[in-house]
Amino acid sequence: MKKALLGVIFCLLVNCSLKHTKVDEGSIFERDSTLLSISKLIADSNYQKAIAYLDSMEIIYDDPQIPFLHGFASYIDGDSCSARKFFNLAIDKYDEIIIKNPNIYDAINRAFCFLFTEGEEGYRQQLKILELTYNHKDEIDRINFFYNLRLEDVISDMLNDFKYSTIEQKK
Repeated sequence: MKKALLGVIFCLLVNCSLKHTKVDEGSIFERDSTLLSISKLIADSNYQKAIAYLDSMEIIYDDPQIPFLHGFASYIDGDSCSARKFFNLAIDKYDEIIIKNPNIYDAINRAFCFLFTEGEEGYRQQLKILELTYNHKDEIDRINFFYNLRLEDVISDMLNDFKYSTIEQKK
C-alpha cells in the first residue's frame, strides 16, 4: 500500500499540468527531467539549490507543480512563510486550470496544497468539497484513497519517492 501511495503521489505531481497545453514530447521530457532532478535535490536536503532551479523554471513554465515543489522545499527547510506563499500560488494556478478543464487529478493536487497550508483538517475539507463536485465512482474512489493521509506520511513518502524515482523518455 505504501509503495503504491508513493507512486500515486509522484505521478499526480509530475504529470498534471502539461496535459493542458500543447507542447512536444521533448519539452515534456525536459521539464519532467528537470523536476525530477530538483526533486532529488530536495530529497538530498539541498533545498537552496533546488529553490534556485525552481526560481528559474517559474520564468519558463506556467505550471502549478513548480510553486508546489518550491513550497515543499521551503516547508522542509523550515521557511513556513515562503512555503505558504508558494503553496497559495500553486492553488491559484490549479484554480486557473480547473476552471478551464475540470478534472479530478488537478483537484486532488490542489487539495495537497491545503494539506501543507491548512493542515489535515483543511485538506480533508477540500476532499469533501471534491466529493460534492465529482460524482463518478472512479473519482469518488480516488478521493477516498487520499482521504486519510497524514502530513508526516506524505512528507516522508514524497522524500523517499523523490530519492528513487526515474523518468524514461518515450521513443
